[in-house]
Amino acid sequence: MLSGHLPISFWPATQRLPRDADALRRDQERRLAALLGFARRHSPYYREILPREPRPELSGLPILSRAALRERMHAVATVPPDAPGVRVLSTSGWSGRPLCLPASREELLLDALLWLAAYRAHGLRPWHRQVKFAQDGLDPEKRAVRRAWLFRILPVF
Repeated sequence: MLSGHLPISFWPATQRLPRDADALRRDQERRLAALLGFARRHSPYYREILPREPRPELSGLPILSRAALRERMHAVATVPPDAPGVRVLSTSGWSGRPLCLPASREELLLDALLWLAAYRAHGLRPWHRQVKFAQDGLDPEKRAVRRAWLFRILPVF
């Protein structure tokens, strides 16, 4: 199955999506309202800046800049970075200074499962060998965590 496309059945949530355009639009509006409600309830930053109208247009929603995210991470985050089970992950900083982002255990697990599913959709299995090209610069703790996951990554020197 190396077609390069993910089968629609790969995403269980898509199997529940309405098939006609009006029902899909209503479902999207419902999901957007739920997401905005969650952000308002759990993030002081979004409580302050999100429009109050019940059904705002996507084009009217504020864009979160890297600078704002960096400066107000504690207000943006919907869970405190020091909460139990939350790890603070860092971007590579390739485009400037690294961003530090909190991630819950559930988010980390979902991310790992999505990567696994994407690999599987392209015919890869955990025991298959693979080569990954990336910049060297991950700190030793991140390298250890990455090697501990399903897909074994061997250093290439």
